[in-house]
Amino acid sequence: MMRERMKFTVTSDIHGHLPNISACDIVIIGGDVFPKEMDRDIPAQENWFYEYFEPWVRALPCKYVILVPGNHDYYFEELYKGKRLTSLSSSKLKILCNNSMTLEGLRFYGTPNTLPPKRNIAFSEESAQLMETFQKIPERCDILIAHAAPFEIGGLAGVEDGLDVGSPELTAALESRKIRYVFCGHIHQGNHKRVKWRGMTLYNVSRCNNMKEVAYPLLTLDIPSK
Repeated sequence: MMRERMKFTVTSDIHGHLPNISACDIVIIGGDVFPKEMDRDIPAQENWFYEYFEPWVRALPCKYVILVPGNHDYYFEELYKGKRLTSLSSSKLKILCNNSMTLEGLRFYGTPNTLPPKRNIAFSEESAQLMETFQKIPERCDILIAHAAPFEIGGLAGVEDGLDVGSPELTAALESRKIRYVFCGHIHQGNHKRVKWRGMTLYNVSRCNNMKEVAYPLLTLDIPSK
């Protein structure tokens, strides 16, 4: 029997800080899970995943953990390029990387890609390619987990030098889609309050500030089924 509502805990950009999470149905993590001192060190990230992250996931009081990689998750990118990222998934941990999944009657889609800054990062794509990637987002889904933050939607991406630093490519994709909830991260200083836009409910759920220190609370909310 399908439940009328489910309890979610949602976060992103935890950068090695594994939070205490209360009992819920589904935990969503929107990328950048590895500690900052392991940036670009794929063997160190791999060891940390199996020694710390995987046991933490197993112990969480929830049925599922849905993970979408981020731009600092070089180990996940290495596996993705080798078409081996799904090997990390389990009955509890579900990894989405430009694909969808239906759990408990809800359709989820996850995309890790972002524009590259001045230096190379994981899962980065130039604007034209990023537009193509975001066009793979389904026309309709219940929950979109995007590591990128959208451009000029409720300040979710924040402002630098007077300019919104979100992804125009993501905003363009959202304009033609019907999605109930959108969770993003990547831009730590963005607006963390609920944003309503074109019938969608959006949140920036990044956990850390620009110093990779915990600065924002976990988002908990009940999501009704269809």
